[in-house]
Amino acid sequence: IPGTFICHTLYEINMIDYEYYSVLHLLEAHALSKPDNVCLLYPNFKPQQPTTYASVTFKQFNDMANNLAKILSKNFNENELKSNNNSIIVCLLASGNVQYLLTIYALLKLNIIVFPLSIRNSQPAIVHLITKTNASYLLYSQQYSTIVNDTIKELKGVKIATLDDEIDIQDLLVKNNNDDINLSIHKKEDLERINVIYHRAFHYESVGGNIGLVAPGNSGSTAFPKPIYLDNKRLLNPYYIYKNFNEDNYKPNDTLLSMAPFFYEYGFRMTFIMWQNKGIYALPLTRTVPPSPHDVLASIKSGKINIFGSAPAALEQLIDTIKVENNNDYSPLKQLRYISFGGAPCPDELCKNILDNGIELRCEYGSTETGPCMFYDFESPLINTRLKRMRIPNIRKPYLTFIPESDDSNIKELVLLPNDPFKASNISNRSDGSYTTNDLFIEDPPNSGYYIIQGRIDDTLIHTNGTKTNAIPIELTIREHLIVKQVAVIGHDRFCTSAIIQLNIDEASKYQLNEIDKQVWMAIEAANRNSPKHSRILKEMYTILPMNKYLPVTDKGNIMRKKILVEYEDIINDMYNKFLNNVDEHQQQSGT
Repeated sequence: IPGTFICHTLYEINMIDYEYYSVLHLLEAHALSKPDNVCLLYPNFKPQQPTTYASVTFKQFNDMANNLAKILSKNFNENELKSNNNSIIVCLLASGNVQYLLTIYALLKLNIIVFPLSIRNSQPAIVHLITKTNASYLLYSQQYSTIVNDTIKELKGVKIATLDDEIDIQDLLVKNNNDDINLSIHKKEDLERINVIYHRAFHYESVGGNIGLVAPGNSGSTAFPKPIYLDNKRLLNPYYIYKNFNEDNYKPNDTLLSMAPFFYEYGFRMTFIMWQNKGIYALPLTRTVPPSPHDVLASIKSGKINIFGSAPAALEQLIDTIKVENNNDYSPLKQLRYISFGGAPCPDELCKNILDNGIELRCEYGSTETGPCMFYDFESPLINTRLKRMRIPNIRKPYLTFIPESDDSNIKELVLLPNDPFKASNISNRSDGSYTTNDLFIEDPPNSGYYIIQGRIDDTLIHTNGTKTNAIPIELTIREHLIVKQVAVIGHDRFCTSAIIQLNIDEASKYQLNEIDKQVWMAIEAANRNSPKHSRILKEMYTILPMNKYLPVTDKGNIMRKKILVEYEDIINDMYNKFLNNVDEHQQQSGT
């Protein structure tokens, strides 16, 4: 292998000197230059013993990926593998464990495009994604055999193979105990090469003219996740964005515990971001996906973690567990350098609770399509509300703009310009080649460069009289009451707002039925006090779901508003009709 492929070659493009041409190049270069550095912590399951962490070095991980590649290669056409056109697309359907991560790298070593499928997808969604991407193979864990068997009936020419769920990670290691790194040949052209495909569980495209959000698992869906093609440049860019914003984000020897599974882009991305920073990535101490709050707490208590990354919903569950089952003992979290969250708004009360206990919080904004766009600025002078305010890194500023929601509105939608080198390559949704995110922000204070996310366009309710309601702050306030598990504020194309309440069963069981209603109304009143008059929820305009019903949410904890409108259409219509009938009856009785 020529020396230029082994040393840290620099390739200048779009203001970035790329140290590596691909994520595979990054791994193999580290296996050569840092063979004994630990890169990964994973659960070491032993019978009759507590689960502890096992560690893997860069060389060990690379050796294991090489050996797994040899095993997996038997599933593919030899002539296809020898081709240089990177034409094979392989879908993965499995839980996000250490074997999953090794499988991704093993397939990359075979010159294959990898498409991780969320285990939360419905069977029709899986069929759609495989068809949409022309994938020719589906590798899956045995536990998903039923959905795969149903899927394959609707697909022609797609080959399937099971992953060995019982494979011993250490067996992969001992099969290659020589000193060869087995480097691939890496070229600067690899930066433009598609390596993986991802999709977001809550970003849906139109199918058959119908547009809507459908929760994973709903077999009657008419809209499905959109595949997003990511080249190596898009995969490697986040590291440079983080560094441009603040060198302190990730340091050498940091160990990140992330809640994101590898079938989501963020989970995969953070492995090589940590490796680019000479840090370590840690999986939760669990056999299940997603991990429980107890699993997360046990992982942090191991003493090996100093950064924890989570969506607000999972973070809220962790804090609830600490309050109830850990005697309000926050000491495990205090050993962390900080907690990072993103993907959804974090309730004020939750943030305050964490900060009051001496734990640092940081947030970021981005998506699979956009990559990281904004970060919490912990050096901001706006101390009291700085967690809500984010700044755009200088390296991204030339490529982002905001368009007003309306002519007289200070709420603006974030737009990525056509020449943005940091976005995914196939995401344009406007005729000029730009990409509208559907995410709304205000700049506060004006002209300060600090932005507060207001939610998505779907979260803005436009009433029949033309007034507008931002549902997110109302929902966040209502959810602060312990009796409310989840809430959806609705009212688009209606004359007023209303709310659908999902109860926290454990808390609700402490009250009589009439008291439950009083507690819910107290939560709504708290939200009304901070809402414009036209957005306030009347006492007749909320409904409490039965205990066996729930509001569908994404993995990040965001409610699926459009799906809720479909699923609870009858309840919603009855609530509005009943209110209107009562108004009409009152007017008739009063003679008005």
